Amino acid sequence: MSLLAAALLGLTACTDQTAPAEPEATDTVTETMTANQAENLASPEQVATMIARVMEDPEADEIPISDEAINALQDAMTLSAEEHNCPMIADAAPQVAAFGQADTQDDNPEAMQGLAAFGFTTADDAAAFTSNLTAVLEQCQAANYEIAPLTHHTDEAFEIQIESSNEPAASVVVARSEYWVLTAVSTPPADLALSLTQVDQLDEMLR
Repeated sequence: MSLLAAALLGLTACTDQTAPAEPEATDTVTETMTANQAENLASPEQVATMIARVMEDPEADEIPISDEAINALQDAMTLSAEEHNCPMIADAAPQVAAFGQADTQDDNPEAMQGLAAFGFTTADDAAAFTSNLTAVLEQCQAANYEIAPLTHHTDEAFEIQIESSNEPAASVVVARSEYWVLTAVSTPPADLALSLTQVDQLDEMLR
């Protein structure tokens, strides 16, 4: 065989070799990324500090966290009325919870504004939380609840108007963003734009 023929044969052999396949993404990699994101959730104390910064009142160490925060929000939405069983938390319990409240009118002790954040280990748990909340409100007899979806940049957003014969009227804005469910509560009902602004500020801090 001539040298030229041998060279051509070698070149052909090289070009016939396939490039190594790119490693495929595995479920293990996806699960690891999700776990790392969940582990990076802000602590209840950190969230309380963020809420205090947005509201400018109360102090961070005065803001209820964990179970106390959940109970405080249920009280604000009259879901914990003794004569009605309207549990806000079902299977999807938040890993992080904080709820700050502040009086807004000196001459009206019932006037308040609140801002809450609930963090979950998965985005699916956060979605399950809001799904359970709307299902509870549709059946709860503690008050009259009107739910209206909102067009917002988060994964989900809606406003709840609350009217009760025993409690002052209130409004609640709920926004779900990845692992977080954020709520802005106002008694009497506040301007929607203000509530969304507070929610957006807190959402930005949590990212």
